[in-house]
Amino acid sequence: MKLRLSIIKGLLLIGLLFLGISSASAQQKNKRSSGNNWYGLSIRNNLAYDATGTPNLGLEVALSKRFTLGVDGSFKPWPRFLFWDMDTKTNPMQWRHFMVDAELRFYPKQAFSKWFVGVGAVYMHYNVGAIPLPRRLFPSFRDERYQGDFVGGTLFGGYSWWLGKHWRIEVEAGAALGYAMYDRFDCPHCGTMLGHENRFAVLPKIGLNIAYNPVARKDQSAKSQKKAQPQKKAQSQKVKGK
Repeated sequence: MKLRLSIIKGLLLIGLLFLGISSASAQQKNKRSSGNNWYGLSIRNNLAYDATGTPNLGLEVALSKRFTLGVDGSFKPWPRFLFWDMDTKTNPMQWRHFMVDAELRFYPKQAFSKWFVGVGAVYMHYNVGAIPLPRRLFPSFRDERYQGDFVGGTLFGGYSWWLGKHWRIEVEAGAALGYAMYDRFDCPHCGTMLGHENRFAVLPKIGLNIAYNPVARKDQSAKSQKKAQPQKKAQSQKVKGK
């Protein structure tokens, strides 16, 4: 029941974020029609999340020449890395979660290009147990199950490379500081409830994103050459006049 309510809350949050992005996209299209082009909307997938068996998808839209607004969603309903691995007898590990991450990025040069920094907000519902973490550092993760929610703010930075007119690669790293609210159980899959706890927590934010921009990137070198041509012509005419 808690998982369903958390998913509904997350879907409502995604809907509100999409409405905000749609409005920003419409404003950005009007700017493009007046002569500016920040490459519009970008669709991305985090390969680092894929490596953990977590399907995910993100959207990012340019608000201006240097600012973008984005939202990422991920959902892992199966207990381990592979969705067909449902055997809880030989491997009791459980790692399920649903997460929504909204962010605002600043690119010093131009949207979707080179270095960027950002801030954001994250919500996650999780159900984890029997995680094979070092026992000395996390003794209870191997024997207990944790089910609850995490809400926090993120701070991160990264770099974006253009692979062509449409495709990009991004790397990003940062951290989320927030509040974790969860129930503890004495079994990875069932068990007696041991209690409810609330505490501050820090989660890492890591991304290796493959991104696609439907609007093709304009060749900046071609633009500079076009701008330079009239200057060269003017200089040659002055030389001839002399």
